[in-house]
Amino acid sequence: MPASIRTADEALVWGNRVTTRALDLPTQIADPIARLRAIQHETSRAKEEVKLREGAHLEDWIRWLPPFAGKAISAFMRTYARVIPNFPGSVAISNVPGPSQALVGPWGEVENFVSVGHMKYSAGLNTTVWSYAG
Repeated sequence: MPASIRTADEALVWGNRVTTRALDLPTQIADPIARLRAIQHETSRAKEEVKLREGAHLEDWIRWLPPFAGKAISAFMRTYARVIPNFPGSVAISNVPGPSQALVGPWGEVENFVSVGHMKYSAGLNTTVWSYAG
């Protein structure tokens, strides 16, 4: 589960401040309402964990590393994921609140968003759903 870790004093700072939390996706539950409730319970637990860890995320420490160190860690993890035969895979599923009013520019009104996210070395699928203009 991707989650924003942007603090109130970083509201106008450019760039993303995101962490992730692994969640169980209860595809084994046949009843769609029970499955949705199980997902809601799991995401609520993870959101509370993100809130409790404010200022203590790995991402908060990594951002102080020099750029070559962050790239070296990423390269190591990509290599590790390739050589370990049973490295666990995952999917990234998130919803993002978009603008509540339609966006209009000189070319006309924006009709929809096409979200393109980056893939992590352990993710097999990245799905993001946006709300837009109600």
